[in-house]
Amino acid sequence: MGKEQLLITNWFDPQHPLATQRSTLNSDPPAGYLRKSTVVTSNGRGEFTAKAQGIVGDVGNLSLYEDHEGGNWINNISVMATARTCGVATKMYLAAKKEFGEVYASTQIAENDTEGDTRHLTNAGRALVTALIRNGHMKPEWFKNPVN
Repeated sequence: MGKEQLLITNWFDPQHPLATQRSTLNSDPPAGYLRKSTVVTSNGRGEFTAKAQGIVGDVGNLSLYEDHEGGNWINNISVMATARTCGVATKMYLAAKKEFGEVYASTQIAENDTEGDTRHLTNAGRALVTALIRNGHMKPEWFKNPVN
């Protein structure tokens, strides 16, 4: 694991409130930086990883679930807390859509999850899907009851 990159505010403005906290890209990444520098890679088997230069570790992860009909669903998507609402999840979804075509989101509730199938949405996940539909990245009919 590498050293965390200090934010530029630590060097140019010692009076800046964040300068005394020794903020790093990991602890407080600027949204614009994340939007420009996040790169998504795929392992070719439905697992996607988002990384950004200067940030130690993954910025986000997406795993897909393939149902018995061959459909691909968002199974788990996570973004580091300080990088949420910066387009990271959208970039990962678009990478999955580019690689696999239709990628569905489930209306399943958490109580119906199984060990290998965790397709329910959290509040943040529901907000992501709503934004994907609103912005034309996901068709409304791709947000549906799950197929096993």
